[in-house]
Amino acid sequence: MAAAMAVNEHPHMGLPPAFVAWLEEQGVDPQIYFVKLKNRFIRVGRDAEPNTTLEVLREQLGPTVQPMDWLPTFYSLDAEVNICGAALYREGRIFGMDASSGAAIEALGIEAGDHVLDLCCAPGAKLCMMAERVGEGGSVTGVDVSLARLCTCRRSMVKKYNMRNVRLFLADARHFAVPPPQTGLRGDELALAPRPRKRKQGQSGPAALLGLPPGTEDGDAEARLLCVSTVFECRASAGRLYDKVLVDAECTHDGSLKHITKYDQWGWDTFQERFLNPDRLAGLQQLQRGLLQAGFRMLRPGGTLVYSTCSMARAQNEDIVAWFLASEPAAVLLPARLPGAPTTPSPPPLENAVKFDPLRSHTGALFIATMTRREEPPQPPNESVE
Repeated sequence: MAAAMAVNEHPHMGLPPAFVAWLEEQGVDPQIYFVKLKNRFIRVGRDAEPNTTLEVLREQLGPTVQPMDWLPTFYSLDAEVNICGAALYREGRIFGMDASSGAAIEALGIEAGDHVLDLCCAPGAKLCMMAERVGEGGSVTGVDVSLARLCTCRRSMVKKYNMRNVRLFLADARHFAVPPPQTGLRGDELALAPRPRKRKQGQSGPAALLGLPPGTEDGDAEARLLCVSTVFECRASAGRLYDKVLVDAECTHDGSLKHITKYDQWGWDTFQERFLNPDRLAGLQQLQRGLLQAGFRMLRPGGTLVYSTCSMARAQNEDIVAWFLASEPAAVLLPARLPGAPTTPSPPPLENAVKFDPLRSHTGALFIATMTRREEPPQPPNESVE
């Protein structure tokens, strides 16, 4: 993939000294903020793939479209191309999605018929990719704590792209304990899913759009089923645990140039409080540990879990994974199943975890750690002593 990078004309070529010191402490090269990716990425939907050839893509999106040899159904193209004006996008045949995000799903190794849990699922691009991978015989359960983001997920991704095997829950994912569908969705489950309705006079916001009672706020320990994309049949889950789990955890987003440059509007004088506040950073790490624990609790033996963040910071990535492996004897860190991907391994003993470093990968930044739960050894038969 020819995706050269150039120095970005950033209005603040001098980052705040405290931020530079924090980056160095976390093992992050500050140069990632002074480069401009020359490519963007799209994914072709599974249903559209047979007819959406490279020739068709180039007809609508230009001659720079190139298939990605290490990531099936993904293509790179010039970053300046506006995909929203293409008929392929309006028809729901292509998705705008960074290649690193697609890699997190690829690392899960999803198979047709799997039951997948997506914690922190909004805004929904990864959720839709997983829903396509599991097919009609599987299911994807999405969870998010933000009502507004979940409403966007439902409207923009699930409804627009007609995903037929998705459940969405408003909940604090750290306490989520709803099992996969056992025999497909039944009428009583659908009854829990409020239908969108027109706002009444005096009502506003996502709660009103979803038909929830006035005063509904973001999720807490009690999971609320917001919507089911349709009545669907899926294979019965073998137990009350999921085959695959994605924990795309909330983080500082320091790997995102787009996020960091928001301080041009917010004011760099607010950076210390918004970003480097010690209480905020400590709270984020506590949240990440809780999300990883919750996701692993819902993973079946032999299943696969991916923990990912768009942070490049060691404290939110390797330190979280190392802590979890030390505290959970059943957890095993697996090699990332991403042959040919432009990743950088983490330092030993966590070299099976990888990062997409924009300086090398020419993608957005992402950390990926792939884990499994050890299969429980067979219990020896009870021997009676006469």
